[in-house]
Amino acid sequence: MAAFIQKLFKSRKAGSAPTNKGSAPARAATVTPEPPQTPERERQAALLQGKLELAQLEQLAVEGATAAIRLTAAERVECIDALQRIERATKSRDKGVYQHVRKRLQAHKTAQTESIQRQQTITNLLQQAQDHAQTENTNLYEARLETILNQWQAIQVEADTDQTTLFLTAINSCKQRVAAFKAQAQAEEALRQKAAERQATLALLADTLADLQQPSADRCLSLPALDALQKTQENRWLEATRDADVDKQEQKQYLQQMQSLRNLIGAVQRFDQARGELEGLLAADEPADLSALRRLTQAIEWPGAFPPPEALMAARSKLGSARQEKPATATDQSALLNALSATLDKLEQALEQKALKPSRQLHKTAQQRMQQLAKPQAQKLQARMQLLGRQLQELQDWQGFATRPKQEALCEAMEYLAEQHMEPEAKAERIQELQQDWRALGGSTDQELWQRFKAASDRAFEPCKAYFAARADLKKANLHKREAICRELDAFLPALQGANMDWKAVEKILRTARQEWKQAWPVDFKDNREVQKQFDQLTANVESALLNEQQRNEALKAEIVSQAEALISHDPLPEAMNRAKQLQKQWQSVGITRHREDRRLWTAFRKACDTLFARRDEEKSAEQAEFKALENKVQGLVGASIAARKDDQEATALAEHKNELTSLLQQALPQALRKQVEQELAALNENLQTQATRQQLADWLAHAQRRSQGPLAVETLPNHWQHLQLPGAEHADFRDLVVRAEIISGQPSPAEDQERRMAIQVQRLAAGMGGNTLPPRQELEALVAHWCLSTAETAPTPELAERFCSALSG
Repeated sequence: MAAFIQKLFKSRKAGSAPTNKGSAPARAATVTPEPPQTPERERQAALLQGKLELAQLEQLAVEGATAAIRLTAAERVECIDALQRIERATKSRDKGVYQHVRKRLQAHKTAQTESIQRQQTITNLLQQAQDHAQTENTNLYEARLETILNQWQAIQVEADTDQTTLFLTAINSCKQRVAAFKAQAQAEEALRQKAAERQATLALLADTLADLQQPSADRCLSLPALDALQKTQENRWLEATRDADVDKQEQKQYLQQMQSLRNLIGAVQRFDQARGELEGLLAADEPADLSALRRLTQAIEWPGAFPPPEALMAARSKLGSARQEKPATATDQSALLNALSATLDKLEQALEQKALKPSRQLHKTAQQRMQQLAKPQAQKLQARMQLLGRQLQELQDWQGFATRPKQEALCEAMEYLAEQHMEPEAKAERIQELQQDWRALGGSTDQELWQRFKAASDRAFEPCKAYFAARADLKKANLHKREAICRELDAFLPALQGANMDWKAVEKILRTARQEWKQAWPVDFKDNREVQKQFDQLTANVESALLNEQQRNEALKAEIVSQAEALISHDPLPEAMNRAKQLQKQWQSVGITRHREDRRLWTAFRKACDTLFARRDEEKSAEQAEFKALENKVQGLVGASIAARKDDQEATALAEHKNELTSLLQQALPQALRKQVEQELAALNENLQTQATRQQLADWLAHAQRRSQGPLAVETLPNHWQHLQLPGAEHADFRDLVVRAEIISGQPSPAEDQERRMAIQVQRLAAGMGGNTLPPRQELEALVAHWCLSTAETAPTPELAERFCSALSG
């Protein structure tokens, strides 16, 4: 504000005071009046209204008529180089334009610096993202990734497409690693939870089995409770072992515990079923009832690790008392002992072969025979019996655990498959695979489980029935198509004996038949056997006819190849070339051949033709080289002759060039070269004639000049001059000869000789009308001869001599 007030008062002071042109402050404070409108200013203002080139804007910004024009032009300039030039040009001339341009340049420089810094930031962030995608340091990995992303958000608009692509690629890799880290952590947590579940399952089973193995007078084994315990722990174990590595010892412990529980559950089921009959037999005392009691106790197969129910214990006690009351004879005991030993041998073999079902039967037989033995006899094989029993128990544990969960899994898979909508063939194939897996497990003794699997299989296959029924109809339709193809081929075979058969059409028919044969699929294998044999035989017959035709055509092409190879050295070459072209046409007219043989013959034929064409090219190249050499020779001689003519060389040199060119014409020259030589010879002859004429004229002048000095001896002159006649001027004097020479050369005569000249012209006209005239050149020579042979005692005057020589030179 203070500066503005000070400037205002200065302006008022300067406006009231006289103007001092020598004072700089006064000039600065003086308000410049608006310049009047001038044509130049109007022109520049009009220019600014339109579209101008950069150079025009730059010129107006520096040299504009007014400050407004210069500032407007400077504002429209966008080129930095132009702005810098304007800045330099207006630094001491136009403060307004200079400051405006300077501010724009500084703003540009600042923006450029900021852009460079942003690009550097982008480069750094890009490098950080790429390094972060590959780093092995996973500490605070996700937090560092978020920091990079937040920084990128601020400057991503400045990044180009390539930088953005590279950054997003690196970030995607980082996010994939973050997801992998999370998945790994979740998997590890899940594995820890599954391990804890397995340990809890084993602990629960161990505690339950230990409790059940303890004798208890008030315990009542509940089958539903035991069954619920089994199912819950099996499901719990399956979930805990899914997608997890289980230790072998841990798995074995579970198998043993679960098998023990299954054996107990099975024994409880059998005991409950036989309870009523067992209690009735315990109340009876007849011996017949003892055999039935023994049968029931053996059928129950109560595990020895668990205390049996009271009724079962009573039955065993009663059976033991009976054996003691009625011991078998020694012979019977020995036979039973031998039979038991043989049974144990078979049981041991069956256990070694892992045959569970035979092992169970043999173990049951051994138990029955063991019970029939007296206690002293039974003790002999008691240890072996217990050892094999434990081995059987282990085999049952392993196979039972391995089979039932797998069978249940197969049931679940089949039930799941029954609910899925799939392609019928894929679904049927999957059903067969599951059924095969079931059979591979040896089936199941659990009828309920088997019925479950079978019902799921039936439900799964139900949607496939309609498809396979339609597929059977399709197979029949395709079989009928194939039979129709065979009938058509059989009807076509007689036509192959014709002389004008189109064998390419035969090939196409055979390809079409095979293609349609393949398309007519699927078909029933059994029904297709005979049709396939018929089709194979028919196609073989067609192929045989095709082969005969192909071999015949191959022989024709082989003959063409032989002829082409013979042409390689044939002379003359043009005849060989024409014959090769004919062979090419013959090759194209030959019919079908086998592909491999055709390629082999074509390669040989092409090689022969290429060799022949190469020979033609070699000869053509030689001819071209010869022509080039001849052309160079002609050009050299013609060029030398032209140079000699231009240099106006002597006649002897020109004559030598003429002889050389004349000798060229004796050779066989192309028309263009011959024409060039003939033209140069004509020019040489003309040049030689000119030189001869010029030399002759010089000789004439020399003789004429010598005659001007006095009479000449006849022997010093050309011999034929004495015989030259000059019609109408045989007695002409020197003046008449001069006038005649002036008439012939077309030069004027002096006034005093005009009358004489007129008379001579009339005389020449009359002689010409009479046909008694000479050509100008001969007439001129005759004048010179008469001039030199003149017998006048006096010499011509110098004036006449000069006129005569001038006429000759003209």
